[in-house]
Amino acid sequence: MLTALEVVALALASLAGACLDDGVTPPPVRHVARIAIVAPASEVLIGHTLQLGIQAFDSGGGSVPAPRVTWQSGDPGFISVDSTGLVTATLYSLAGSFPVYAMARQAGLVDTFWIRVHLWGEVKWRVPLGAAPIEGGPAQGPDGTLYVLGQVDTVSFNAATLFAVTPTGLGVQPRRVTPLVPDDQAE
Repeated sequence: MLTALEVVALALASLAGACLDDGVTPPPVRHVARIAIVAPASEVLIGHTLQLGIQAFDSGGGSVPAPRVTWQSGDPGFISVDSTGLVTATLYSLAGSFPVYAMARQAGLVDTFWIRVHLWGEVKWRVPLGAAPIEGGPAQGPDGTLYVLGQVDTVSFNAATLFAVTPTGLGVQPRRVTPLVPDDQAE
């Protein structure tokens, strides 16, 4: 015969087993196999900043939550990086490419990102305009971004590429543009 204490112990054990065995298998834990530094650009003008970030991937290439990383400049005399990944091209910087490292020490992973530093007055990009700009010359947007409309199709003149560079010296991805056709001229 069981004592009252043994009956209570058996009841608690069966309840605990029922709670743990609900028939649902938890999803497998996906471990970080690789980290990658991400940024909106890879160039910065002297005295300006560039924010870097981290993405993490499992062994199958799937995205997983990024681990905590430690940032380090490959050449702190020319570019610095803080604990949030904010890179600054120092005022004493030279033009050139400099590495920044992100280290996920617990996972034993490292990634390197190369940043090109440009000096004031240095040619940062060249725009081949074809025969000539379609209309007018360079234009400046309200935020200070410079725009140049370059001719692409010199036969039909029905397409062009819009080039832009921000006030901080970042080149914006060129965009192909086509002219607007008024409704009364549409076919």
